[in-house]
Amino acid sequence: MWDLSGNFFLSEDDIGKNRAVACVAKLQELNDAVLISALTEELTIEHLTRFQVVVFTDISLDKAFEFNDHCHSHQPPISFIKTEVCGLFGSVFCDFGSEFMVLDVDGEDPHTGIIASIINDNPAMVSCVDDERLYFDDGDLVVFSEVQGMAELNNGKPRMIIDARPFSFSIQEDASNFGIYTKGGIVTQVKVPKILNFKSLRDSVKEQQQQQ
Repeated sequence: MWDLSGNFFLSEDDIGKNRAVACVAKLQELNDAVLISALTEELTIEHLTRFQVVVFTDISLDKAFEFNDHCHSHQPPISFIKTEVCGLFGSVFCDFGSEFMVLDVDGEDPHTGIIASIINDNPAMVSCVDDERLYFDDGDLVVFSEVQGMAELNNGKPRMIIDARPFSFSIQEDASNFGIYTKGGIVTQVKVPKILNFKSLRDSVKEQQQQQ
């Protein structure tokens, strides 16, 4: 009976049944494009190789070590997620392998700015309208569009920002011989893919114990 208070896919008719099997029909209703099935035999490492991502709940630490070791060393790595809920507290552990590429590190829309002026210099200094604060950082890559006069910047080439300020920045570009800026232009941040190195669960726990 206590399962009914924490699982809205179950009803009193399901008491005595395997929880996973009892949930399959209602889980399937959520998305017809995904095939839902339940495994009622003991989970083994061999089962994991069928998947690209595995998510574990209610699993012992020893079993989690065993499964994560396999997922981490598998080629390609199997993304491993372990979750726990302990009363008011919860935890999530993620291991997506030693070389996991993230195409968008923050999920935010690319920052943009409306250009007010560009100085022919090395490095070139770009000022934007003063009623819209910029959110660029040093090292960000940006592209330019709709710039009039200094058309060389409109070629789609990403340029690195240096000396970022609230309403201006410089770019690593020698614009001394570019055309004279006249008006217009939009600068847009370029999202750069980033490689993340995830540690295994075993290494993460060992490191945490050493820090205590």
